[in-house]
Amino acid sequence: MSDVWANGGTGGTEMAYKVVEVAEGKSNKFKTLYDENESIKGKIIKIATEIYGADGVDFSKTA
Repeated sequence: MSDVWANGGTGGTEMAYKVVEVAEGKSNKFKTLYDENESIKGKIIKIATEIYGADGVDFSKTA
């Protein structure tokens, strides 16, 4: 649990160490949602559909 709001940086120290421990551990299965070389529109579509459950994205001409 993080208590940064009440205790500033010291309130998040324990959680920060735990995050580092998990990230560096062998059980880390982190993978990015999209390829960094994908187009901006492709990234937006992926985020909208995969994270927010959208059925698609409509882009305006100025977008």
